Amino acid sequence: MVFTEGAANKSHWPVGAPALFSLARAGRRRMLRTFPFSNFRAHGYHKRLTAFSKMHGSIAQEDVRRAFIDTGGLMLTKDQISQLFGAELSPLCDQARAILAASPHPLLENEAALLQCPDFYRLGLNLAVLDLAEACLGLDCLYLGATLKCEKADGRVAGTRQWHLDIEDERLFRVLLYLAPVTPGGGPFEFFPRRISQTLKTALHYRSGYVEDARITALAPMQLLEQCTGDAGEAVIFDGAGVFHRGKTPYSRDRYSITFAYCSRQPLELRRSARLPAPLHRAFLSTLSTRQRSAVPSPHLF
Repeated sequence: MVFTEGAANKSHWPVGAPALFSLARAGRRRMLRTFPFSNFRAHGYHKRLTAFSKMHGSIAQEDVRRAFIDTGGLMLTKDQISQLFGAELSPLCDQARAILAASPHPLLENEAALLQCPDFYRLGLNLAVLDLAEACLGLDCLYLGATLKCEKADGRVAGTRQWHLDIEDERLFRVLLYLAPVTPGGGPFEFFPRRISQTLKTALHYRSGYVEDARITALAPMQLLEQCTGDAGEAVIFDGAGVFHRGKTPYSRDRYSITFAYCSRQPLELRRSARLPAPLHRAFLSTLSTRQRSAVPSPHLF
């Protein structure tokens, strides 16, 4: 199926509607993190974890799940990634990198990724990937989509090149797949293991936002920092809400990557970018199985 730009026409939006919905989502998230609502949320979350009984996947995936729960992140080899995404992954990596290199936009987020790389976007709904996402989350998952990104080697420290935790849910499952080799000077993904990250969160009284490198280095045992260099076709899986992480600022070469993201079906906040516009949503769902459709968030209306 071909997805066309017409499906993403935004000319019908009421003026200011996206901003209003964004404020409403942020307000709901703050409320759910504030006493007493935070207690109700925590109780409901742990109840859902206890009730979840589905366990898909292989013994190899169980080893990955245990490492994910323990450390909050780990590198996967090309063979492990191929088992998740299939043999068609390699040519799609080359295609996606070429699209990014030719694009005037260094970031193709969700809707744009689906329109320009539909086959790659669909790989995020492979059953093996959904199995692993749900095993690591401990809950039925929502597919938040795919983000294609070229991190320019411009030396700038901004945005996700700074230390942070993601805030969409109690736990997030992300797969950061390198589309080209990533060296220490090429902006490797970095994170602190889960236990250290939780200590940092308490020490920083962290709620949201970016943290300067000087504040992190003053508190964290830097010898335990995990720096994830790798070859094209290798990937990092990590809990974006559970570990402090960043993409280190590249200075020697651009970094090409795609990130697949997943949360529970009752997240703290479902960003508008995670939802497809209704016409594109209908067209995309018509190509999916029942299980895949259940993992796609409802469309946005504005």
